[in-house]
Amino acid sequence: DRQWGAVFDLNKCIACQTCTLSCKTTWTHGEGQEHMFWNNVESKPYGAHPLGWDQEILDRLGVQEWGSDGVYDGDTIWEANDVDWEETSPTEEHVANEGHVASYMPDDADW
Repeated sequence: DRQWGAVFDLNKCIACQTCTLSCKTTWTHGEGQEHMFWNNVESKPYGAHPLGWDQEILDRLGVQEWGSDGVYDGDTIWEANDVDWEETSPTEEHVANEGHVASYMPDDADW
């Protein structure tokens, strides 16, 4: 038997349901399976995705400059926030910097 699995980084999940649709189109293509969603992404406690998260991430990057040769040397929203993913446990610095998230952490008003 063959098995299939997926790993999701929930720290970067924005509840866009792309993984749900790709799973559905891969595994539920028969008649009567139209409403089967096995991978349901939910954000708690609000039950939806934050509003305006994409604009917030871009605003945090600030104005980025292009080089005179047309090459872009700035940051993008996909670059890690100087996080050592090989670290097995949080360091004193990470613990002291409470609230540090590698991307955008929405407030209550964003929901």
